[in-house]
Amino acid sequence: MGEVEARILSGSIFEIIQLTINGFTVKSSLVSQTIRCYREEIMELTSIIKKRYIRELHEKGLEMPPDNLFADTSYILEQLIDYCDMIADALIRYHMEIGDEEQADTGTDERTRRQIHMLFRDKYEALGINGE
Repeated sequence: MGEVEARILSGSIFEIIQLTINGFTVKSSLVSQTIRCYREEIMELTSIIKKRYIRELHEKGLEMPPDNLFADTSYILEQLIDYCDMIADALIRYHMEIGDEEQADTGTDERTRRQIHMLFRDKYEALGINGE
């Protein structure tokens, strides 16, 4: 993983962890829905970076080493994202169970997805991808 890719992923992970902490602190399911969208974008970025890494190995005629730091790091980052998603899901379920209509509203999911995708546009551009 190159320096650009590492900065993109670490910055994205920092953002989703901060968002999760804030969402949990204020017990907001609206923030939790945003976390789900962040998760989708980060997983897409991770997928792109993994494909590039594997392609680079193949082009150089190398095999993935058994003690691969890149694979280990990717796995740990995906676990962090999953933990954020689990916390977000718990908050959404909590608001649905208590009948908090405003907090449990999922009608803005598509709009939120588009907004988060636009926030990640600079990350796609840094990877040399249009991201549209």
